[in-house]
Amino acid sequence: SPPYQLDQSYTVKAIEEFQSFIDFFPIDQKVEEAERKISELNLKLAEKEFNSARIYEKMEYYNASMDYYTKVYETYHDTEFAPKALYRKIYILLDKNIALIFSKYESLFEFTQFELKPWYSYNCLPHITPKSIKIFQNKINQKLFNQINASLVKLKSRLLSNYEKHLSLHGEDIDFLK
Repeated sequence: SPPYQLDQSYTVKAIEEFQSFIDFFPIDQKVEEAERKISELNLKLAEKEFNSARIYEKMEYYNASMDYYTKVYETYHDTEFAPKALYRKIYILLDKNIALIFSKYESLFEFTQFELKPWYSYNCLPHITPKSIKIFQNKINQKLFNQINASLVKLKSRLLSNYEKHLSLHGEDIDFLK
């Protein structure tokens, strides 16, 4: 089978052939060796998919990158690349959701940053003073900040919980998350 950077069609064929051998001769002495070879070849395929995902991530094609990461941890869950792929996917999701949350509230932030011109506030709306506007802006900004922070905390907690669950299912060490 060729190095992981190259086309892996022969690797896939080799896995199929090893699996056929195991299916036809389940009690043969070489079944263990065939299973070991399948594991090695799956590791190579996982590495190829993981590195493809990293390339897409560097190019900022996040949807494609997340598709590859998902494929790695769903298809090659028994390889060393599965927890790494899940971690990278969580990282991208956190990063994208932070941007999404901020873009969602961006217009509200812009609204709270406005300053009414004195002629407008005093002539048209005499009850609005610069002090009341500043108080209003501070309250809105604090409320928005609290909402965004709460959203991020929930998202991070949910994603890390899923990641910890995945690692514990596969016997991985989760101490570095704490």
